[in-house]
Amino acid sequence: MMQAIASRAVLAELPGGVELGNPGAWLWPLVAGVAILALVRLALWRRRARARLCDAALAERLAPQVAGARTGLRTALLGGALVALAIAILYPRAGERLEPVEQSGVDVMLVVDVSRSMLAEDAVPNRLARAKEFARDLVEALGSDRVGLVEFAGVPSMRCPLTFNHRTFLTQLDLLSPQSTVRGGSLLGDAIRLAAESLDAEGSGKAIVVLSDGEDMESSPLEAAATAATERGIRLYTVGIGDKSEGARIPVRSDGRVEFLMHEGEQVWTRLDPTVLAGVAREGNGAYLEAGTGRADMAQLARILSTGIGARARERADVSTRIPLFPWLAGLAAILLALEPLVPNRRATKEKATLPDDIRRRNPRRSPRSRRFSRRSPWRWSPRARATMHPTPPATASRTACARTNARRSSSKGTVTPAPCRRCRPPRSSTTSASRDSARAT
Repeated sequence: MMQAIASRAVLAELPGGVELGNPGAWLWPLVAGVAILALVRLALWRRRARARLCDAALAERLAPQVAGARTGLRTALLGGALVALAIAILYPRAGERLEPVEQSGVDVMLVVDVSRSMLAEDAVPNRLARAKEFARDLVEALGSDRVGLVEFAGVPSMRCPLTFNHRTFLTQLDLLSPQSTVRGGSLLGDAIRLAAESLDAEGSGKAIVVLSDGEDMESSPLEAAATAATERGIRLYTVGIGDKSEGARIPVRSDGRVEFLMHEGEQVWTRLDPTVLAGVAREGNGAYLEAGTGRADMAQLARILSTGIGARARERADVSTRIPLFPWLAGLAAILLALEPLVPNRRATKEKATLPDDIRRRNPRRSPRSRRFSRRSPWRWSPRARATMHPTPPATASRTACARTNARRSSSKGTVTPAPCRRCRPPRSSTTSASRDSARAT
């Protein structure tokens, strides 16, 4: 069966021989661009915030690993992955390659009734519009098979010979109307004979699909179907459109007014005639599908045509196709996304963070002994550590030291111990607070 790629139309073509198979997804590259701008602004904001905190030289000494963080590299990797994914969604294709394809399939000739009775509006919007819709669904479901089109009323005519170009077929299908025929009437038998002659005389995989309301003016459609089936091996399938019980009138529009077709002073009513269509399908070794005023499953009919009558083998051919770039772009995006977490947040360095000399003088380091006591309780700090926490002028340092320091001095010199400062004063016990509150109350 002919591959669908060979008949796929180019939706957009860029300079350099690049084609876009999905140009409707242009919004995704725009979203990727906005996301990349947001990442860049975030990286710049972090750099400016670090610059406002301290200058570059001080940041290099305080935190050498953070100062050299590779935020730019991680932003570039993430942005590149977003760009690759956005372009991959557009499904670009470039270059050419030849693929050997064995062409096989079925040949289907569609016979559409365009007589004035097909303008009846018992099927919405009318029978002819419903027949066009059925034909369009059938061609879409067939895929890459060859299709042709024959219209008939009083005289049958070939509108589209067998072709792989479904777009041309659909264009001719949209042009069908009762005004396109040279004479009114309904000669179904002549249309079947013309469609059978248009198909190849030898081989299998040939079918005729009739879309009509079943009205015929003595053109012997049963004999035509039997001849096509026995002599040419063609199967006939019929689809009945219209109301077979009540029928409908035939509207005639002129000068913006809607009237109904008259004959000998009476309005003409038309009904679906399933007897003729069922007889044609029976004589043609096919099947009859009565759609009536509703819908019909043309996909099922397409499956019957593809599997029931057997595909017809054709010659092998080399089909030129474009090379899709989607796998390469998707793989590139996956690699970039996998590398992004591997980039460390901090720079690997052997330098240690050091304080400037002026800050080191204002904040001397405690001795190992004082650090050992500080782990146990803040009241066990050494005098040097307490003096560091509560710096005072040199002249009054001995007078304003905390209580424990003065207590040691008073025991040796016999001096009076001053009251402890607020920072080193122990918390009051619950009993002392309760007695004090009761005294105040009395």
